[in-house]
Amino acid sequence: MRIVTLTTLLMLGTTSAAFAQTPPADNPAPANSGAPADALTRPNTVINGQDVKMPADTNIPVAPGVYTQSAGSGAIPSLPLQVMSVNGIQYVTGGVSDEELAELKSKDHDFNVQLLMTGTGGAYVSEAMVRVLDDKGGEVMPIVKGAGPYFYVNLKPGKYVVEVTAKQGGIKTANVDVPTVGSVKPILRFTE
Repeated sequence: MRIVTLTTLLMLGTTSAAFAQTPPADNPAPANSGAPADALTRPNTVINGQDVKMPADTNIPVAPGVYTQSAGSGAIPSLPLQVMSVNGIQYVTGGVSDEELAELKSKDHDFNVQLLMTGTGGAYVSEAMVRVLDDKGGEVMPIVKGAGPYFYVNLKPGKYVVEVTAKQGGIKTANVDVPTVGSVKPILRFTE
């Protein structure tokens, strides 16, 4: 995961000439801000590990009182996903960041139900509530809160109903037939 500052986005998105403007004189750096006055108009930024210097004649507008420095790929890495257990059923959920998605994909062989929750246009749905019922409506797995966009669970072979309640509203269900060997990958799509 990378942290990209407004300065970096401006540098990558357009030529520096498009943003050549001088900040108003009544917008100096606040006292004790820690940012040198020169940093307001000529920031140095690290992109993919390389120091990028703006041309001396380039001024980039900066919001009053907002001073940032890019750390390149120095973003805090995501925490490892925790395999949880409820009623003896193991599950893991996540997949919002690239790191989490890669970690989930490495666990594909450990879980026989790999549910994906999406919204309109394929956007991820997270912070959902997931519950698993047997084919007669009996609760096999009570509600798990904060799930998504991926929800991996290891169920005994059989027929189940996976019920998902989105944070934004709406309930979707998927009939899942868990095989003896292999896995199923249901997708629940929420629309507005």
